Amino acid sequence: MTDHSSPRFGAARRNILAACLAAALTAGAAAHSQLSIAPSDRASPMFSGLAHAPRMADARNAAPAHPFASIPVTTCADAGTGSLREAAALANDSDEIDLRGLELLCSTITLESGAIALDVNATVQGPGSDALTIDGGGTDRVFYSTAGLTINDLTIAHGNHDGGAGGCIVAYGADLTLTRSVVTNCHAGDGSNAQSRGGGVYVGGILYMQASTISLSSAMATNSVYGGGAYVVGDVYLGASSIVGNTAAAQSGAARGGGLFTVFGSVNVYHRSRVNDNTAQSIDGTASGGGVSAGGPVNAHLSTVNGNTAYSESLASFGGGIHSDASGVPAGGSAIAIHGSTLSGNIASTNCGSCLAIGGGASALGPVLASYSVVRDNEVSAAGAAAGAAGGGLATVAADGRIVLLNSTVSGNSANSGHLGYGGGIASVYGGPFVAYNSTIAFNEASHFGGGATGHGGTLFSTIAANNEAPVGTAADLAPGYLSGPFTIDGSNSLVIAASAEIDFANEPLHADPLLLALADNGGLTATHALGAGSPAIDAGEDSLGANYDQRFCPYPREAGAAADIGAFEQQTEVADYLFGDDFEGGLPPCAN
Repeated sequence: MTDHSSPRFGAARRNILAACLAAALTAGAAAHSQLSIAPSDRASPMFSGLAHAPRMADARNAAPAHPFASIPVTTCADAGTGSLREAAALANDSDEIDLRGLELLCSTITLESGAIALDVNATVQGPGSDALTIDGGGTDRVFYSTAGLTINDLTIAHGNHDGGAGGCIVAYGADLTLTRSVVTNCHAGDGSNAQSRGGGVYVGGILYMQASTISLSSAMATNSVYGGGAYVVGDVYLGASSIVGNTAAAQSGAARGGGLFTVFGSVNVYHRSRVNDNTAQSIDGTASGGGVSAGGPVNAHLSTVNGNTAYSESLASFGGGIHSDASGVPAGGSAIAIHGSTLSGNIASTNCGSCLAIGGGASALGPVLASYSVVRDNEVSAAGAAAGAAGGGLATVAADGRIVLLNSTVSGNSANSGHLGYGGGIASVYGGPFVAYNSTIAFNEASHFGGGATGHGGTLFSTIAANNEAPVGTAADLAPGYLSGPFTIDGSNSLVIAASAEIDFANEPLHADPLLLALADNGGLTATHALGAGSPAIDAGEDSLGANYDQRFCPYPREAGAAADIGAFEQQTEVADYLFGDDFEGGLPPCAN
């Protein structure tokens, strides 16, 4: 039982936490607003005074001033007749620069006299990302555009900008579209620069990626760093694309978005995209969004966010996989929404003696939603003797925030701290409830209380909260949040083994072992806990939302027996067959349409 009569629940601690959260989450904003990036010696003069104001002009939709032309590149030389550099100089708006004829001539064009400058909206068409690389040679950027740039079927590599803005590509005040292309091994900042933005790409408008990758790039600075892979002012759209192995490393300022950072825009991760193995790290500043740090909402559909890290040596850390600053979202909206996706193996940690680490998998300043998804094996940790860690899987710090699970599993996450670790699976830190329909919260752990979930109110319909861990004498599965008092959980037909004595239920749940099997691939796009033979959860639940399918989606009906099972997994009596059941055509099975 959590002792809410103790001084830690007093007004003084409430004010301290509020101030700590506000300071940590806004510390980077002031430095960010002071950005001034000087161009390199060989950069276009139009780069001078690079601004943050969103310039979302979509030049792709503008009518061309002349008929479309295709300009062939006929030599692999850096400059001269028939070169890429000459073609860029000759291009008019909406022209195509065609490198397909080089496929049999060379595999690499190495730039020797600076970035390729484009002041028109153009398309650079290659023969294939595995057939031709445009290489910056580690001395300058590869492309610098002021009017919109589309790159198809190319690899862009080894760009560098010591001043810290766009290691390989800059689209200044303009959109960037990458299709079947790779941007890799690009770097912004040499360690002596004050700030850095976009190790791989710097985009002043919208970033579109289709079947493309930004990888193994970095941004570093003595002060703040934003976007190890990509820095984007506007929205981001990823389709079947990857942001992998990038790093944002700061010394005295904030590190935000190891893979991807947006100033104002949303991040939309679609259709088998991956945001994996990125890192945001700071020595003397906050760290947030190891994979993605967004000024707007983040939406992940049928995708994976895995193995990312947000780490601060001396201040707070937020969102090992994803962090969103979106607040004041419309009613029913979410700052972070994941659908049919996997959020796994992400870490948010701090070595600070008295700081916070929040959201191992994801953290937000607004509501968080997970539907038909699995949140697994994420970790939030704070090593200090007076530090706190909350929300191993999902966390929100909004006063009016909430965490909602729909047909989802939260499993194997942890929140550990030398002083106070809570909400091993999910934590609404500062005022919102947790809400779950037909979901499973199991095998999570917290060092102090609330191994499964903590919040400021709750609703559970046909949900399992069981087999979570917290120290003996505390609430292992469900507990009020750190600053919460007692409350009543609404809903019905749930199974909860161990809840805090300060939690009442409008309808008493089952208190029995649900006999969950190990988290595994039981079909569908995401891992689930199947129900063992004789589980009391079988046919004991309800489908209050009228969902057609369980977490695994089509073809696994939500009600396969006498009634719905409790939890995210429905034991099937018979699974319908369908053509191309292995997702051969790259989407959901036909019966889901």
